[in-house]
Amino acid sequence: MAVPLLHIVPSRPDAERLIPMSPELVTVLLAVQRRAKAGGAHVPLSPPLTPRLVDLGTTVGALT
Repeated sequence: MAVPLLHIVPSRPDAERLIPMSPELVTVLLAVQRRAKAGGAHVPLSPPLTPRLVDLGTTVGALT
């Protein structure tokens, strides 16, 4: 039996991670991906969160 794994891309100081996922989580993540793509080929990227934006209290890429 195959176990789906969620691949977490590392940030500079962090390490790469593979997290096993339940079938329910896979279903939810696929639904989110389909909605984010909205018929396009790729999920749009969020702009990076810069220290200046954090100081201003601005949320970038937040889900609404």
